[in-house]
Amino acid sequence: MPILTEHERKVLEIVIRDKKVDQRKVVKETDFSKAKVSRIVQDLLLRGVLEKVRKGRTNILTLKTAKIGTLTAKKQPEENKYKNMK
Repeated sequence: MPILTEHERKVLEIVIRDKKVDQRKVVKETDFSKAKVSRIVQDLLLRGVLEKVRKGRTNILTLKTAKIGTLTAKKQPEENKYKNMK
């Protein structure tokens, strides 16, 4: 079972590439809905992978590098939990 879903990986790739990224940019680049990106970000925040800083009306996302190495099989069993979301 993969540690990250395909959608989580797609969001993380953008954050890793840009270092600091506006959550709206993630929505544009992934073509996911705002709700889907928010849900993925929330899951990654809870797992300690991302940090989120509120800036005005948006969120700035950064990678929590110390936690990347600790991604283990804590993956939730619903592998396709984002599948039905745009």
